[in-house]
Amino acid sequence: MVSRIHRIMLFFVPLLLISLTACQNEQKQQQQAIGRLAQALDKQFEVGQAEALLTLYEVYLQKYGADEAYQYDKARLMSRLGQHEPATRLLLEWLQTYPTSARAPEAALLLAAVYEEKLQAYEAARSVYQMAQQVYSADETLQARTKTEWGTFDERMQQLRAQVFNERTGRVNAQAAQEFIWSAEVLATFLPKDTRAPELLFQAGDVAGAMGDYAQCLQLFERINEQYPAYEKSAQVLFMRAFTLDDRLGQLEAAKELYEAFLEKYPDDELAASARFSLENLGKSEEEIIQEFLRKQSEQ
Repeated sequence: MVSRIHRIMLFFVPLLLISLTACQNEQKQQQQAIGRLAQALDKQFEVGQAEALLTLYEVYLQKYGADEAYQYDKARLMSRLGQHEPATRLLLEWLQTYPTSARAPEAALLLAAVYEEKLQAYEAARSVYQMAQQVYSADETLQARTKTEWGTFDERMQQLRAQVFNERTGRVNAQAAQEFIWSAEVLATFLPKDTRAPELLFQAGDVAGAMGDYAQCLQLFERINEQYPAYEKSAQVLFMRAFTLDDRLGQLEAAKELYEAFLEKYPDDELAASARFSLENLGKSEEEIIQEFLRKQSEQ
């Protein structure tokens, strides 16, 4: 038996080593290709090559998983290619994942610059400076760019919130709304344990829904449920995720899963009856719901 196992090991181990070496060589080759193209772009920026490099980053990250340097370089490249909003999204994710990185202050400055110079989101940029200078207090550039005349973060958020809805016209101020959302995300990214974070994210989700940006609304509410499970409005947030998928986006299977998760986790919540009703009538038109209600009434 021992000799048989020994023979099997002698056969398979070299194959495994060859396979491992091949994978390592392939990864190294991709790293070298990325390095060569990045160096060429540093000398002369050319859109076609930049797009090719962006593809290389995406392929590499998909195949080999998260990589601190490549994810950051990808965000920088996206901004250079004019993909400013996706770049800010990636930078926020990067800062949340690598808050202690040596490049984090640089990433914060880049995030603020994209908001300010590319998106004209001046309040969002100020939020980055105010939050980042608290976390990276040793960075002189962040300290120098943070101005006391801006007012406190809370004061600015209150002013932005007041600007979101025009009571006279009933319309949403899209710029104020988006800057409020971005600023809420900035605080939750730089100061994730701050007690203001879940409530601001909740308000931001509400604002996104009012704008009709249901994808952003869902992303914000999902972040609350995942990152702040003890938040006092967690049940309401989970219900609103299901309702948004159901009533606003028509993604019925996803809505069904969340309604069921809500009822399992919060069976006695004040929204439980609404969740049961929504689950029972998922995909039905208002007319169908009314007809079924009348039929049940007549049978009683």
